[in-house]
Amino acid sequence: MDSTPRPTHLADLVAAAAARHADHPALIDAATGATLSWAEFDATVSAESRRLTDAGLTAGDRVVIRCASGPAVAVAVLGALRAGGVAVPVPPGDVAPVVAHCAPRLVVTDGPESVPAAVAVVGPPDLEARAEPVVAVGGGEDIALLVYTSDARAVCLSHRAVLANRAQAAALRPAPVTPVDRVLLAQPLFHSYGLAAGLFQVCWAGATAVLPGPGRPDPEKLADIVARHRISGLAGVPSTYRALLELDPQELRSALAGLRLCTCGGVPLPRPWATAFQEATGHRIVEGYGLTEAGPVVTSTPIDDITVPGSVGRPLPGIELRLVDRDGRPMTQPSGAVAAAADDPASSTGEQEVAAVPEPAAAGSNAAESSEPEPAATGSGTAGVRPEAEAPGTGATDIRTAASRVATDVLAVAERGVAEFRAVAERAAVEVRAAAERAATEVRAVVRTGDPVGDMIDDAQDVEGPADPASDAGLIALRGPHLFSGYWPGPTGGPDADGWFVTSDMGFLDGSGALHLVDRSSDLLVVSGFTVYPHEVERVLGELPAVAEAAVVGVPDERTGQAVRAVVVRVAGAELDADAVRAHCRARLARFKVPAQVVFVDELPRTVAGRLARHLLVDRPPQA
Repeated sequence: MDSTPRPTHLADLVAAAAARHADHPALIDAATGATLSWAEFDATVSAESRRLTDAGLTAGDRVVIRCASGPAVAVAVLGALRAGGVAVPVPPGDVAPVVAHCAPRLVVTDGPESVPAAVAVVGPPDLEARAEPVVAVGGGEDIALLVYTSDARAVCLSHRAVLANRAQAAALRPAPVTPVDRVLLAQPLFHSYGLAAGLFQVCWAGATAVLPGPGRPDPEKLADIVARHRISGLAGVPSTYRALLELDPQELRSALAGLRLCTCGGVPLPRPWATAFQEATGHRIVEGYGLTEAGPVVTSTPIDDITVPGSVGRPLPGIELRLVDRDGRPMTQPSGAVAAAADDPASSTGEQEVAAVPEPAAAGSNAAESSEPEPAATGSGTAGVRPEAEAPGTGATDIRTAASRVATDVLAVAERGVAEFRAVAERAAVEVRAAAERAATEVRAVVRTGDPVGDMIDDAQDVEGPADPASDAGLIALRGPHLFSGYWPGPTGGPDADGWFVTSDMGFLDGSGALHLVDRSSDLLVVSGFTVYPHEVERVLGELPAVAEAAVVGVPDERTGQAVRAVVVRVAGAELDADAVRAHCRARLARFKVPAQVVFVDELPRTVAGRLARHLLVDRPPQA
């Protein structure tokens, strides 16, 4: 078993990568072509650490970082961490509200800022500066990052949490990032997905991060970067892949031919977009679910296996997941790699070790390089388990090794067969449920009496009964070493005494244990007392060929409390009116879920991180 010490400080990931392969490219700025090797990156981080310390930074101080250049953000964040500070990356815009909330010692920025006199303002880091190694200050349970979410809460992530999540992601097979990969980070580094799941995962593996430059790149530029820089891994959000579909299919397939892996996070990926992308490029998009409070990755669909359509996969190794009701009562047993150890007191604190997780070699070690770490033990029979060491060259060793390999191969085939069977069975079950729902809708259309309230009651009983998987939806609760410490200030509001954190996201588990997202609890609508999940209506709207994308929100209604508003973006050149939208929804949904208002727009509003800004859709005047 690897005895390499497990890293306890995020900045040590850079030092370790520099020790393993100093001349390998670490960061590439696609906008300028500038490249930093791992040795140069490590020395520049040390120089930035010294600069910030000289400017007055001490251990535990917050450092607000707002720079347009991706490499500058990367160096500033890791320099602040190495100096013992807490990095606070923020999006473009006024930093005054963040400064007032987190009371930083320093602001690193490439623009003029108006901040209190007690806060020092320094320019962006010098990417050509180099310094002798600096020993990282702090680590472990110390807060490393304050990341502001879309609801303006500041999530406190410790070194322990972010490193644990990198280990959990690295334990997937095939590994999402390997040393030979070039990963295009299409998500900004002020977002936990771009910073932790993107940049820090690259640092963990010692791979190469390619940063697209300021602003959101257009699809032509994005495809050009993929081809020109020989990108093997693309980390994006749904809008990234939707934008690429605007390109000529042949040109898109050619530009993306070298990709090994496409991953998507942030928000659920609409099925039509995923299907269209795979048909156009031949690449299946690996989806996942996560949130900043979880470091951020929680689940992932299999990278090279069959999965149930519409799911976001199963928990990463070392993560427990269960569903709870609004009162926090468990609705399901914990699922995930450590679920079997739930009764072990050591695994109930949120501090349990992640078993058999590959780690980056410590700085200065002579660990052999490989494109992917050795497979870890899976806990299923002998799959992935190595025989105990014996004297070199003995016959017993050869026999045991051969037997272990055969057993591993047999079990792998058997497990894959079971997974494929479950996926096919679950797909069939989903289709049967959908057919039953359509049939129930047709029956109701025949027997309706004209009483709208009565129709709603009938619809709720028929459609949201046991046949509907969303009826088993609950709040997603998580436990594991990847969880945050709480919200700033404090921190407060973190995991409970048993290590569980209840999110505001709702989902259900299918027969194979895969998670399906329903909606955020704050986005749910209540029409005449009945729950409407926006994602369910959006999925039905997406079935229309003329719909490029759609969003559903609730608006006030004097009679029903709330009414369903659908905001629709038409496919370029397509014809579609509100009556056609409602007719399609009436054939697929209960009456109280059918949009009362249909609004057509050129594009949906999004945050700088690519998330849908639903609150902006509530204030739009209804059209049609």
